[in-house]
Amino acid sequence: MTEGGMGSLVAGRLQELDVLVVDDDEAGLFDLTASLRRAGLTCASASNGRKALETLARGAMPSVVVTDIRMSGLNGLELARRVAKLDAPELPEIVFISGNTDLGDAVHAIRLGARDLLTKPIDLRRLIRIVREIREERQTLSLPVASTSQPGPASARTDTATQGSHIDVKSMSSVVLNSLRNLQRLRSEKLPSVLAAEASWEILLDLYVSELRGEPISLTAVAGSAGIPLTSAMRRIRELEGKGMIRRTPDEKDRRRAAASLTDKGRNAVQSFIRSYLTSCVTLDHQKKADDRKLQDSKS
Repeated sequence: MTEGGMGSLVAGRLQELDVLVVDDDEAGLFDLTASLRRAGLTCASASNGRKALETLARGAMPSVVVTDIRMSGLNGLELARRVAKLDAPELPEIVFISGNTDLGDAVHAIRLGARDLLTKPIDLRRLIRIVREIREERQTLSLPVASTSQPGPASARTDTATQGSHIDVKSMSSVVLNSLRNLQRLRSEKLPSVLAAEASWEILLDLYVSELRGEPISLTAVAGSAGIPLTSAMRRIRELEGKGMIRRTPDEKDRRRAAASLTDKGRNAVQSFIRSYLTSCVTLDHQKKADDRKLQDSKS
């Protein structure tokens, strides 16, 4: 037995649930749990990490643990680490939520093999879809197979997964883009001359953000936010259009106006960058921790 008597859970005692929601914001906890129940999901709730571990120790075994990252006492990251050490037939998937998510949270979430990282206010439809997908995956994997059995999604977490080899780009896109925006703002303050060279990339990012939000954006709005003169921005838009990265759709009511959107090629380019950027961050974080351990070992 480990983690305060939680290391081993007897299969016969397990109470199957769809979701265990963990949040130290009691009002938010109540609302989210109630919303998930209205969607037909079986739920339990805990107002902090310790109580979540106690719930699991009593035999509750959800398909998904939805936990706030920043909680007093036992935070969501440490809770996820302890859940991963449980001796159970099938471990729950982790979905992190946070009201103030940064790139560091995304890196930790990936290293811990999280299924998703959602920012508050929670996109409820997305969360419900994730839970149902996981439930269906588990039901499929529990069916008899002719040869070897397949491990469940959570039990298949490995070091390679926590190194960022399986990154859900859409899950982390908003976090990465916020980080990039901050870097771009700092860079533009110090090195304004580089803005023109990066305008094409800025245009692609703006279109990707508008796509994530489900908000159409006009060509003139994209050009206006590129950070360079409007004529130069429109020239770069034409270049991107010629390369098959973006498309324009004329406004049916006003043919002088047009909306802009990414093509599959443009979208894949942005997502490929986000995946590479996140993987690099995770790798650097892992290397830093390894270097810190070596330094500590050399001192001892």
